Amino acid sequence: MKTAFLNFIHYQNPEILIRISVSLILGLVIGLEREMTNKTAGLRTHILICLGSTVFTILSLHGFTTETMHNGVIIQNDPARIAAQILTGIGFIGGGAVLHYGVNVYGLTTAATIWITASIGMAVGVGSYDLAIITTLLTFVVLVVIRKFESGFLAQHINKGATIRASVVCSKENMSEIQDWFFKEFKNIEEVDADRILSKKNQVKLTYIINVVDKNPVNTVHRKLLELENIESLALKQIIK
Repeated sequence: MKTAFLNFIHYQNPEILIRISVSLILGLVIGLEREMTNKTAGLRTHILICLGSTVFTILSLHGFTTETMHNGVIIQNDPARIAAQILTGIGFIGGGAVLHYGVNVYGLTTAATIWITASIGMAVGVGSYDLAIITTLLTFVVLVVIRKFESGFLAQHINKGATIRASVVCSKENMSEIQDWFFKEFKNIEEVDADRILSKKNQVKLTYIINVVDKNPVNTVHRKLLELENIESLALKQIIK
């Protein structure tokens, strides 16, 4: 097996260098976009993932070939085994790029980019340059063009849901009026809380947990609260559950 691989290196060395060089360039293209957008997995990470996938694929194809033992037994190695393990390893790396904050998940796009970069490296490893280059270009288009489409057109035309904590300070005599206003303006109030302010016995702090669906939920609630009269102060915060 060792001799077969050394022979392959000797006769196919230019092809190996080409594959490694192409893998490095394609990994750089994707990694550069991730680096410019300040993602957790950036330039070096994507280059190394693409390059490593290429090297492992080359090893699986040419480093573990059929060999005959001294007793005449022929051992047929399966090159797909290493390729399958590449996917397993990439799964661990991609999982490390995903962050959970409450019920919100961040880094899924970066994890998917790591996954597609590994597939590009494997395509280069088997010599399928056209597939690898086309996939790289399409990935770059998705990351750059689709992101602008999401932040531009979709952000202006698609409503988003948010849970917002709105707190107001008012006098006791205006408390009932303000509560009626809140229940009139906001249909999805989850929780209401009233606290007496010890330093000012005539004032209370009303806190409302509100579910809002709008293109810009926080700004919408803030504009409504600015219309509210007979309050001393207000505070607004989006809750990340």
